[in-house]
Amino acid sequence: MKTKKRNTSLGLLLSFIICMFISWDTHAQVVDMQFDTRLDCSNNQFCATMQLTSQDNSVFELGNSSIYFLYNEQALSFNSYSSINFNTLDTDCNGQISLWAEHAYDGTSVPGEFLLTMVLNTDGVSCPSIDNSRVDVGEICFDILDPSASPDLAFNLKFTQFNSSINNAVDHIGIGNLLGFTQSGSLDCANQSGAVLKLTAFLEGTYDEASGEMTTDLLTSNLLPLSQPFNTAPYNYTGSESLSSFPPDVVDWVLLELRDGNNIQTMLDQKAVLIKKNGTLVDVNNNDVLGFDVAAGNYYIVIRHKRHLDVVGSEMLSLGSNPIIYDFSIGQDRAMGTEQLKNMGGRYTLLSGDYDGNGIQNNLDFNLWKQDNAAVLQYLPFDGDGNGIVNNLDYNLWFRNRSKVGFEAIQF
Repeated sequence: MKTKKRNTSLGLLLSFIICMFISWDTHAQVVDMQFDTRLDCSNNQFCATMQLTSQDNSVFELGNSSIYFLYNEQALSFNSYSSINFNTLDTDCNGQISLWAEHAYDGTSVPGEFLLTMVLNTDGVSCPSIDNSRVDVGEICFDILDPSASPDLAFNLKFTQFNSSINNAVDHIGIGNLLGFTQSGSLDCANQSGAVLKLTAFLEGTYDEASGEMTTDLLTSNLLPLSQPFNTAPYNYTGSESLSSFPPDVVDWVLLELRDGNNIQTMLDQKAVLIKKNGTLVDVNNNDVLGFDVAAGNYYIVIRHKRHLDVVGSEMLSLGSNPIIYDFSIGQDRAMGTEQLKNMGGRYTLLSGDYDGNGIQNNLDFNLWKQDNAAVLQYLPFDGDGNGIVNNLDYNLWFRNRSKVGFEAIQF
């Protein structure tokens, strides 16, 4: 009898340990939430994409879930919602479709409140997974009522909850950081001048052909400066662009210049902006419509980057209040001059290795790298691949592009 009792006790203890392990594992899954915003001046709208990411890099799947957030109803009026993931169109989960029901949402019953509910049709089978990359849920667009106000987007835990994919109404995904969006001036399309455009470009050093995107190591390592970094030679740009925190997916700062359509050597305006991993350039308010302090007219666009050979757009652009879209990545002929871009699997990127930024890739760039070629966790112009670590990989980038001469208009 004593042996039986001892075995029973051991069994209960083992069951308790297993239950504790399962409970610990479930609660270790924590999701962070944030908004990726954009200003659509052509429609007088402000749009925000809800994004999810795993807090500790663990990978897990969602079940039925609800997301609730608040917004400034004095500044914004709900216009539309479009699902992106966790919907009936998902086909990347072993080829199975219709895993999710259509998104159900309410953005009109109570001004200032938005509620979304997602329903998993088949318990235990879910996609996409939540990991350390940002997963888009859906985009909400608002009509702008008061451009001088702040949108004040704020996730709220009152009605927000995430089930795990087993959907047993007991195991929930933990909720971690809730990053809202509050910024005065971010709704003001009047700040967009008479010359606006949208730009796309990619940087060779940070470009990953497998993903078709650029890496964001400087952002994730907290090495990006919060103020524009072009205030030293050879740029000597005096702009005041800065921000308190970066929007998601930022790769680095770039400096834009507008050149006179009648004389490409004449610079008329400059603007420091951010380049995101998908190639989109945005201003410090995360708006992809980039405005310049010049009148509508004909201009050439220049892109400068601290570790890459600067380029001039090959087309003279007729800029006005409606943004023109210009993509440097779709062909060699998008940059003025001969072979000023590099073909990387069909996508054309700026050339890495101009570490002194003078528009010529020569031994002077090597000398900069050589003087401090083992630096770690610093923001440096000779970190060719932009990962915060200077080593032989940055030398290799320079070596491949050595003796490359930039177009005359971008040389210092």
